[in-house]
Amino acid sequence: MSNEEKEKDKKFGDFVKKMVNTGLGAALMTEDLVKGALNDFSLPKEIAGQLMQNAKNTKEEALKTLEKALKEHLAQIDVQKELSEFVANHDIEIKTSLSFKKKKKAGP
Repeated sequence: MSNEEKEKDKKFGDFVKKMVNTGLGAALMTEDLVKGALNDFSLPKEIAGQLMQNAKNTKEEALKTLEKALKEHLAQIDVQKELSEFVANHDIEIKTSLSFKKKKKAGP
């Protein structure tokens, strides 16, 4: 893996960490958790509904952003090259077991 590829991997890892650290968990809260949090405040239904819609939109946007980043990162991976490199740098060991059992005789 070249230094440029390592740098891209590091940037991608940093991006994922940043998403998690900046509240992706909050963005992905279930509707029940959001409703529960909103019920603690006596808000009018219209405002609560708008906040629920905003939470849903934020969640969808965060997931789309994460999906796009993952697609872009995975599209840059040369699977054949990576597998060739892996096989070249690792020994492959296969263990198997083989046994023969006598058949049971049918009938008297």
